[in-house]
Amino acid sequence: MNRLVIVGNGFDIVHELETKYEHFLKAYLIKHIKNLEINLNKGSIDNLIEVKYVDNCRLYNGEKVTDLFDDFSLNQLLESEYLSIQNKWEKSSNGWNYGITAERGQNCFISIIIKSRLFGELISERKWTDIEKTYFDMLIDMFKESKEKKSFTNKYTVYDLNKDFDFLKSKIVEYLNEVNESIPTNFNYSGVLHKCFDIPEQKYFKRYISNGNYENNKKLYNIIFVNFNYTKLLELCIVKLKGVNPDVNVEYFPIHGSLNNPETIIFGYGDDTNKHYQDLEDEDNEEYLKNIKAFYYPNESHYKDLINTLYGQEFDVFVIGHSLGLSDRVLLKTIFEHENCKAIKLFHRGSKESQFSKRIALSRHFTDKIKMRSKIVDYSEEDIM
Repeated sequence: MNRLVIVGNGFDIVHELETKYEHFLKAYLIKHIKNLEINLNKGSIDNLIEVKYVDNCRLYNGEKVTDLFDDFSLNQLLESEYLSIQNKWEKSSNGWNYGITAERGQNCFISIIIKSRLFGELISERKWTDIEKTYFDMLIDMFKESKEKKSFTNKYTVYDLNKDFDFLKSKIVEYLNEVNESIPTNFNYSGVLHKCFDIPEQKYFKRYISNGNYENNKKLYNIIFVNFNYTKLLELCIVKLKGVNPDVNVEYFPIHGSLNNPETIIFGYGDDTNKHYQDLEDEDNEEYLKNIKAFYYPNESHYKDLINTLYGQEFDVFVIGHSLGLSDRVLLKTIFEHENCKAIKLFHRGSKESQFSKRIALSRHFTDKIKMRSKIVDYSEEDIM
């Protein structure tokens, strides 16, 4: 049998890498704020935001204002009395309009002006847990707006949305490169990967994998690591694990690309089974499909190699640190519903509640719920990340 190991961002986070979108957004804002020390008069500006001092004030009780934010969470940063957040894109009864501002904080020393409707949605609505889904939701909303033929002031077009998304993607890649370079060569890695090399017990094998002779068929031939992350952490871990089970062939698929080759990175939305997707495809405008993941997989061989592997022989799936969100729905559905997929083990964060949430997320990738229930491996305290 084979084993497919799906690895998501939770794996990097368990290893104390700050790879959440929340981490990126905080670092992005603080970098702009600290740029003010260099560009006092000009401020700090890019495609998404403009940051400047209010009344040229640089000090608060003798301290640099920029030094106040390092220990803040993203929520604390956005709610700080020292900041004035001005979102130039506001939703009114007539739709989205440009030019309406909303200020916060009476003791503010720094003004952040949000220029992008996409970035405004992420910040003002606290939708940073899944930037890709927020993008897709906005894409659908804008498509509906276009069909209603509303006339907006300074209308934000799908072209503008994609331009902002591309810029945001470039900043995320820039940030993750910094995280990637900070990974020490002597890091301590989680023991969860050792479990991926375990030969299935007889009870597990007979219940999920096959009704055939256990002794003749229990061998684990291939372990295929499907990495949804962009960092090099998993690859480094696999190198350290060589020799754990020398009889097993190990394969590695960086399914969304690698920071070592930025041109291979895939960042977008991956649910072309969404009920609104067909409307986008029927529209004679490629901008609506520009950031759909499915169109980028053929750029590399990993996706096709993975699909070919699924047809090789029976396999079970270990899910480690992946949220099973809708941004990867089509790919995950292809794996989970495949006839050769016999069992799905959901590694958790130490509680039944954690695995229960994963089960709910998993259900969204199945059309046949009966098959889903037959494949989910029972909760075990030992299946902890």
